[in-house]
Amino acid sequence: MTKKAATPIAVRFDRHEIFKIKPQTAFTAIDLGLPSGRQWAAQNVGALAMYHCGLLMEFETANAIKFFDGWHLPTKEDFQELYDKCTSEWKTINGTPGRMFTSKINGHQIFLPAAGWSWFDDDEHGTALYGRGTFGNYWSSSYNSATGAYYLLFRSSTVNPQYSLNRRLGFSVRAVQ
Repeated sequence: MTKKAATPIAVRFDRHEIFKIKPQTAFTAIDLGLPSGRQWAAQNVGALAMYHCGLLMEFETANAIKFFDGWHLPTKEDFQELYDKCTSEWKTINGTPGRMFTSKINGHQIFLPAAGWSWFDDDEHGTALYGRGTFGNYWSSSYNSATGAYYLLFRSSTVNPQYSLNRRLGFSVRAVQ
């Protein structure tokens, strides 16, 4: 008898509903020809297409996702390599603004939507969405301090591959393999 693997889960934007991520079919690998051999998922966690924003989640939630087939969160070094080995330009695809990263090595591309960020506040203040269409924020798996972690930050005019802020913020997640 074959044992079926458990389906990994991630928390939706409102932190109260559960979104199930389908294993095996969740990601298409994009080979950017990077020296590390790292491949990037074609879309964000929770997105159905490269131009969909997907889920926003706190750092701890992002790091708790049980990915299959060797997928995991990128490290801050993975973001630095993406920044160093790719060009990037601000683009809008199917009405979604974001950054297109194009490999300087093989010309392959990944699009990261500017999904904005959320602040997961207490029950009194609720949860809010900020910067959709203006800012892209993507969690790495790398801690910076007791309350901070590294992430990729971008907007139309700039890219910072190793920015750091509070781990309670809700950012996008793009898996690597």
